[in-house]
Amino acid sequence: MRHVRTALVQICLLLMLLVTQGESIAQVGTVVIKKQTDPANSGPEFFFTEPHSLTTNVAGVGPYIATGANFGSSLEFTGLTGMLEVVNPADGCSPLIGFTPGRIAVIDSGTCLFTVKVLSAQNAGAIAVIVVNNVVFPPIVMGGEDAGITIPAIMIGQADGLALKTALSSNPSMLATLSGQLAGNFRLQHGGTGTVNNVPAGSYTVEEADHFFQGYSLTAITFIDPDNGSSANVPGRAATIDVDAGETVEVTFVNSFTNERCQLSPQTDTKTVNSLHTLTYTYTRTGIPQPSTIVQLP
Repeated sequence: MRHVRTALVQICLLLMLLVTQGESIAQVGTVVIKKQTDPANSGPEFFFTEPHSLTTNVAGVGPYIATGANFGSSLEFTGLTGMLEVVNPADGCSPLIGFTPGRIAVIDSGTCLFTVKVLSAQNAGAIAVIVVNNVVFPPIVMGGEDAGITIPAIMIGQADGLALKTALSSNPSMLATLSGQLAGNFRLQHGGTGTVNNVPAGSYTVEEADHFFQGYSLTAITFIDPDNGSSANVPGRAATIDVDAGETVEVTFVNSFTNERCQLSPQTDTKTVNSLHTLTYTYTRTGIPQPSTIVQLP
């Protein structure tokens, strides 16, 4: 009889384990992101980004809204955690002095390219970079290209950056976690597909950068969503993806060539100012009737 009871207990424990594992597995889903252009097989490489965040282990410090960069590695929803250090020089435009390797560098924006700042921090041993905006406007997605950059970088607003530095001065061992969503920042060509597995159930936003200068505009966002919980904001170039337990959601960004390119056309005359010749150009956007903007280029 004792053996029977032992066997029953073992069976019950096994069933509980299987149920627990099943629940754990079912709490994640899959997101498939696709890119299409019209006409097919045309257009530039399209850049996508997602909201990022910065949290700390100090009460009242964060979370802060952040943006990513179209260079370096991506931050996924798993995030990256480390100690912070404000760099010297503050703008990171020259080799860092006395930086502690293995930390997240906090750098002010301005003076030089974002890629210069991040590469400078990487060369000093930083595992990631937080760029603090030097103007009151919201953080922007940092542009630039440098294949040598392998660490992630985010930008936070000016006020949030000041609060973070103030807290760090009195909490030098403070830990910060930088995180993105899904695949962080990424690029797709026409027909390109990005698949993200083991996505925790929840709502995620993916934005496509404005490709007006390449002559393309976003014309549609389509979904294959089992429960139709996802939504599109074409004017805002954003897709809100609703991931439920165990499901796969597919979103496709469709761009069309509109020939709405920026052009500079010279006027017929020139002007002389203080013995220096200045050409006057007209900035036009073809395909859309609108007043031209006069830009003077010395």
